[in-house]
Amino acid sequence: MKKVRLRDVAKAAGVSPATVDRVINHRPGVRPETVRRVEAEIDRLGYGRPAAAGATKAMPTAEPQVIEVLLPIGVSFFAQAILAALQAELGRAAPAGSRLAVTDLPSLETEAIIRALDDGSQGAGRVILMGLDSPEVRDAILRRRDRGQRIVTLASSAVPLQGVAHVGIDDFAAGRTAGALMARMIGPDPAPVHMLMGDLRARLYVERRAGFEQSMAMARAVEVRRLGSGRDDPDRVHDLVAEFLSTTPGRIGLYIPGGANVAAVRALSEADRRDIVAIGHELTPANRAALLAGHLTAVLAHDVDLLARRALEAVLAPEPITPLPLPIRIWLRENLPAE
Repeated sequence: MKKVRLRDVAKAAGVSPATVDRVINHRPGVRPETVRRVEAEIDRLGYGRPAAAGATKAMPTAEPQVIEVLLPIGVSFFAQAILAALQAELGRAAPAGSRLAVTDLPSLETEAIIRALDDGSQGAGRVILMGLDSPEVRDAILRRRDRGQRIVTLASSAVPLQGVAHVGIDDFAAGRTAGALMARMIGPDPAPVHMLMGDLRARLYVERRAGFEQSMAMARAVEVRRLGSGRDDPDRVHDLVAEFLSTTPGRIGLYIPGGANVAAVRALSEADRRDIVAIGHELTPANRAALLAGHLTAVLAHDVDLLARRALEAVLAPEPITPLPLPIRIWLRENLPAE
């Protein structure tokens, strides 16, 4: 008899594998009628029963888990927000007694990520990380996967890897959204539009740039000028943006796709101009303050709580799952949530 897998139950019940896993482990957040439907399909299909003589049960255990978390906490307010959300969600999403084993990456440089992946936290069979999409990092991820570990990558777009889940927004769609907003906000006048280039070793910048340029090309006949790259170095990014603002008078558009965002926003605040339409990413404390002050016009962001919830569901799932892209939040000064 063919072994029944978790995804078979999910398909039969019309729900996601993550929902089936929540029902199996008696975690909250599932409607009662959905619980009944999933449990009925588990009984009907015989999920968790031996497929043949000597076979082991497929039903996942509710034993405490150690989840390794690799984030650049010391250099990224966004990573700090992700960690706080993971800690808040852990008690609801994971079996009792589970814990996070956190590694603070000194940077998102390839060598730091590989070293953290190869060293690993003792006893951790599940990993959540943010990192560059380089061939060397992919190889390090696959080494962990091939040891039977569950891996989830966060936020930055990643080349799909079999058995590795990715949780984040669609970065090409985010770039297109930024372009559509820019075209509407800057108005019909042919004001020049510039884009700060990020570290192109991170796939998110490549995809956001492509989406932004495509959207702007469709919306208005204005070429997007690439401002240059500070390679995510705060000092370089600040100086690059500050020099650009001091030498470019008049109404302009500026898209900041991420990376050393605090430094770029600091340069905008120092210039204190009101003739710039500036769009950034993630609702960090610096971006929130810049929205309130009028130095940023709009911010595109992850829902960090949802990001954490989906990441924990994926890393705790008994079988690999493929989460859908997260919705893109759009924040203006007028709709900022209360702190």
